[in-house]
Amino acid sequence: MLNVTTNDANNYLLSTIVDKLTTAVHATVATEVGEETANQLLTGFGTIHSQMVKASDGAGQLADGVARLHDGAVTLHEGTTQLSAGAGELYAGQVRLRDGANALSTGASQLNDGLGQLKSKIASLPADSQKLADGAAQVAEGNATLNTKVQDVVRQLDAADQGLRNRVVASNGRLMAAGIITQAQADSILADFDTAAASAPAADAKGKFSPTPRRSSNSQTARPR
Repeated sequence: MLNVTTNDANNYLLSTIVDKLTTAVHATVATEVGEETANQLLTGFGTIHSQMVKASDGAGQLADGVARLHDGAVTLHEGTTQLSAGAGELYAGQVRLRDGANALSTGASQLNDGLGQLKSKIASLPADSQKLADGAAQVAEGNATLNTKVQDVVRQLDAADQGLRNRVVASNGRLMAAGIITQAQADSILADFDTAAASAPAADAKGKFSPTPRRSSNSQTARPR
């Protein structure tokens, strides 16, 4: 028996027509091939319809799978492109790393060579420093010896200067005692002597090397012989 399901809520008249049409089709087929054969034939049509519906659903699912496969292929292509780009960047980074390592090795070798040259140049520095220290000590010793000799000369010059001054004073005293010169004239003679002695080159030398200024006097006391 052929059954067709309709929705009476949508169209009651259509449902009635379909029922009558289904009954007529079934009766016509049964008349031609028999009731049992008609039932089998119409049942086969129903089975075919349900299988076609399932096939349609499977086709839809297959289409969805193909779409997802296409999307996956696009994603795979993009990932492959990114992987290729990343591999190129990785290779470039490895090249830069290699170049940097070579430059570092070259710099280390140059630094080692420079250190070797510096070591060879400063190897004699302690001996040179000792020679310099010895030379400085010798210069200091020579300066001390020279200073001692200079001071001896200064003392000798002072003694000679004082001796001459004493002779001038004594001479003035004798002249005053003899009434030849006066006290004022004697003082003037002694002052002229001191001025001449102070302006002489020997006085300049004594002023540079003598630790204390030379004593001088511009007055004279007459002393009888």
